[in-house]
Amino acid sequence: MSFFPPIPVSAGEAGAIARALHTVAACDSLHPRELAMIRAFSEDLGEAPSPIEPAELAAALPGGDHRLLCLKLALLVAHAEGEVSEAERVLLGRYATALELTDADMLALEEQVLEEMVARAG
Repeated sequence: MSFFPPIPVSAGEAGAIARALHTVAACDSLHPRELAMIRAFSEDLGEAPSPIEPAELAAALPGGDHRLLCLKLALLVAHAEGEVSEAERVLLGRYATALELTDADMLALEEQVLEEMVARAG
């Protein structure tokens, strides 16, 4: 199974995901690695991401695959500085709840993210 399964993402969905990534990164301080990841994802959007609330994110991402992609990317951004801050964990939990993901879903996603980070580093 591919870490990022190929799914079509509309400009609106990509914009919402980019906003979520930026919101997660801005929870504590914007680390250069976080910003690089966000830029890599959102470079074609042509606008700086603004914060997004969980309910707005859920409305913008009605499909399960897009919700999983968003949270997987958000976990990558949160882990970019080496550890996830408490503020990032709280926001990720709020996003997960709004996107109808369980704690077990989030644990599985985080495990996938950590495995991918180790594989890419190794």
